[in-house]
Amino acid sequence: MKDNVRMERMNQRIHDDSEPKKKWIGYMMLAFLLVFLLLSAALYFEKSYWTDFPAERYEMADVASLDSGTVGLSMTSQAEGILVEGYLFDLREPTRTSSKSVVLRPSGAEVYFKLPTMMVKRHDLTERFGQQYDGAGFAAWIPASELRKYGPCRLYIMDEDNGKHRLVDMGEELGR
Repeated sequence: MKDNVRMERMNQRIHDDSEPKKKWIGYMMLAFLLVFLLLSAALYFEKSYWTDFPAERYEMADVASLDSGTVGLSMTSQAEGILVEGYLFDLREPTRTSSKSVVLRPSGAEVYFKLPTMMVKRHDLTERFGQQYDGAGFAAWIPASELRKYGPCRLYIMDEDNGKHRLVDMGEELGR
């Protein structure tokens, strides 16, 4: 009988001890989840859509100095932002390796921002000019919230084509 009482007390202690441990583990998991969610939200809201761009490494060019027909630009404004689409290439040589990006510079600022830009295949340019210009196209979405944050901005196209690095001033102001 004495052994039975002892066994019951041991079982009771074991079960009593495990309940607080289970609760503690549950609370710790919940705390880690909350910290993770808070950090994720902070990183999401702190992350800027635009990234600093080292413009001093690029040759500056003006859109008026380019050969006729080698640059095209269209902008579609909507309440949510502006869609910038176009093409840019050098008539003297085909586009073998090409990277284009939309770059903005806020008015009165020295800093340039490079935006995520999608390359667009332009088979029509190859057909029209008779050389390989498929990689000359680009498109970028500029959210209105970003333009409001930085104010009016000058539009540039970063052109890394066949080893050349140039930044072309498109002569356009956005966000006015």
